[in-house]
Amino acid sequence: MLFYIPGRYHFQEKVNLFRKLKLGQMAARTHNQAMLFQFGAPGRRFPFEPFGTERKTMGRNRFAVLVLVAVFLCSFPGIAGAEPPVTVIPNGVVNLTEQSGRIVRLTTSFPLKPMCLMEASDGTCIIQGSKFSLTAENKSMATFHRVGDKWVMTLHSGRVHYALRPASPIEFAHGHAVYELREISPAEANGNVTGIVAVVDDKLVFTNLAGEMVLAPTIAGVEAESVVVGPAAAEMSGTTAMALGGAEAAAVGAGAAVGLSSGKSSVSKQ
Repeated sequence: MLFYIPGRYHFQEKVNLFRKLKLGQMAARTHNQAMLFQFGAPGRRFPFEPFGTERKTMGRNRFAVLVLVAVFLCSFPGIAGAEPPVTVIPNGVVNLTEQSGRIVRLTTSFPLKPMCLMEASDGTCIIQGSKFSLTAENKSMATFHRVGDKWVMTLHSGRVHYALRPASPIEFAHGHAVYELREISPAEANGNVTGIVAVVDDKLVFTNLAGEMVLAPTIAGVEAESVVVGPAAAEMSGTTAMALGGAEAAAVGAGAAVGLSSGKSSVSKQ
């Protein structure tokens, strides 16, 4: 005679189902391990490659990404040795005439803008680069533009004090004449070549106060003989003044002068 116990068979069914699920999980795990052993884990080149290879691969990938990021950053100016921006620091007001003709009055520092006429007003104006420093006196007018990796300062009027380190990326110009700095030799190690360049009677007049520099003039597209602006003789006043680019050529101290008259260049040696 059979006795019916409520819930007993339902409990047994649950136990059997649990066992089946457990056996199914074990079978699936065994199958996965077999597939792993036969074909290898994802990211492994060989089935029997030891564990930890994924970390090595990820490390190589990270290194490659870092190299690409470094190359990308090096392509920007101011990074990895590139010439940093030149800053204009007004000690008063700078009247900036843009190419469109608009005039802007600036009293705070700003990046040097090419092809804009700058006039120092109500004080001096400093143009600060990584290897040169220019200080324009009041009422001086100049324009800057880029030629390759150098700045060319075209001085229209006034006086500019210069402090130049070797390999300074700066050139001077006035009218049809451009003066490239071939050599810059400071009087002291880690020093600067200092002096003043001014427009006098349509000529650029260089007055060196310390150090020596070699200028290579190009007048109306014609290369002229290089000139040296250096320390004056002992009997002189201690400076060298040189007039370049005018109707007449004149030099005081060591060096030579180059004059420009109606587009014709002449060379005068002392």
